Amino acid sequence: MDIYKLKFTVLQLEIFKLFCIKTGQQLSQRQMAGFLNVSPTAVAKSLPLLVKEGILNVTRGQTNVNFVALNTESKKVRAWKQSENINHLHSSGLVEFLEKEFLETTIYLKGSYAIGNDYSGYDLEIVITGSAKYAGKKVDVLQFEKKLERKIIIHHESKESDTSLGIFVGGAL
Repeated sequence: MDIYKLKFTVLQLEIFKLFCIKTGQQLSQRQMAGFLNVSPTAVAKSLPLLVKEGILNVTRGQTNVNFVALNTESKKVRAWKQSENINHLHSSGLVEFLEKEFLETTIYLKGSYAIGNDYSGYDLEIVITGSAKYAGKKVDVLQFEKKLERKIIIHHESKESDTSLGIFVGGAL
């Protein structure tokens, strides 16, 4: 069945993940290669399919250097970015950390990061609901801010099961 066949190479997926973090930034192929620890040639060979599929935009600078950016106008790209943002949130260890710090609570992801509409430099908003004993509790999330390249803001809410709080990412329901 073709629906299970991968369309992109591992490097193409890594390029997409890079731009999910660096959304709104234009990077040269050399910069991309540096971030990904691969050769600029490998990056150059990976770009045509990503451009053809409407995932990336390429512009040529004045010095004949190609600059690449995520196509944030595409609904498909925003949907994929939303999924990647949630994956990145979990793989960073932040959700697991918050579940240990805030026992018997529910953790939601909120705001532009939750819907895949965030840009580099935007905040990442977390809403924690449940036990009132945690209201105002501060936790050190600096290590996760570095991994996610976002400032993390944690809100405490007393409401339970309010879908307007965001996307459920962890804790108890």
